[in-house]
Amino acid sequence: ADDGATGSPVLIADLFNPPDGVQGLAYNYNASGSFNTDTGEGGQPVSGWALGGTWPAGLSINSSGVISGAPTDSGLFTNLTVIASNSQGTTPTAIADVSIIASVAHEGIVVTHNGEDVTHG
Repeated sequence: ADDGATGSPVLIADLFNPPDGVQGLAYNYNASGSFNTDTGEGGQPVSGWALGGTWPAGLSINSSGVISGAPTDSGLFTNLTVIASNSQGTTPTAIADVSIIASVAHEGIVVTHNGEDVTHG
């Protein structure tokens, strides 16, 4: 399919900065802003998106370049990129790290209700 590209996607330096997240909570980051798609300003169209590196399980990228989902793992995920592609080639973003904070378990919390201690969890 001809997407009108005359060159591979054009990266805008230093704009790839995915946020940290929390395990089990909604995550959303639009990586498309890391690329110049304005053909009148030297950009190129992007027709495909992929995640590069080992992103947290539960996250994916859609056809608009938005990374979303709810990470199921916690920890520091390093050397992550997003790869934009078109009919002329592929261009990766700069490398970034994302930290996913472990969700806090609420087991064993003691709450006093009507003068009585009730243990949850």
